[in-house]
Amino acid sequence: MAIKGKGKTKRRGVGAAPKQVYVKPKTPILARKGFWIIVGSVALAAIVISVVSAILVHNGNKHKAAQRAAEAAVVRNFGTQLDNALAPVGQGTSLTSFQALPDLSADISGLQSGKLSAKAAIKKANAASAKAQSALAAVQKVNGSSMIAGHSNLNNLVIGQQQIQSGLQLYQQVADAVKLSAEATGPLQKKLIAHAGSLLLTANQVFQGGYEALVGERVRLGLASLTAPPTPGGGTTPGNVPPSP
Repeated sequence: MAIKGKGKTKRRGVGAAPKQVYVKPKTPILARKGFWIIVGSVALAAIVISVVSAILVHNGNKHKAAQRAAEAAVVRNFGTQLDNALAPVGQGTSLTSFQALPDLSADISGLQSGKLSAKAAIKKANAASAKAQSALAAVQKVNGSSMIAGHSNLNNLVIGQQQIQSGLQLYQQVADAVKLSAEATGPLQKKLIAHAGSLLLTANQVFQGGYEALVGERVRLGLASLTAPPTPGGGTTPGNVPPSP
């Protein structure tokens, strides 16, 4: 059997080196068209938002100004009608002050000191009661609820109007207490005078609390200032009542 001989092994040739592939260098970000498209879009969006916001703010301010002007007109009308209705019991020294039935305090003091006769006290008390009743009827005719319709910010006006009505009713009770005091004598008279003075203080507080609701709206809307000149002659304040004996 023939044995195959070993022949010479052919050497494989060395493979050729791979061809170099051209790699395009990255474009700088500032030179990229897409970058500037994005920047432009963002800038345009910012401008649009800015313009729209400015328009909304302008329209909002315009609406607020119109609303404020409408409220001011309501307060001006309400205040004029209320002050006219209160004319029987007094006169406001300014748009922020109104003193109702200022003579009541002096009448109680005069009755207490004996400087005011019982007959005169009764006559003055009847006059005060009539004034309070007349003013009450006039205030009740002021249709505050209708005036403030659509203006929820002005609800305090109606609340104040109701307080003023309560204050006027209390003034009538004060007048009745003065008449009873004038008709009494001795210790009973002193107690009745003290009661009349205490009741007057309450009436002043209730009335003034109601009137301050109107004052607050006048000040808020620029129709009045809280800085008021002092009362000429150093007049008494609404809260002044004679001390209890």
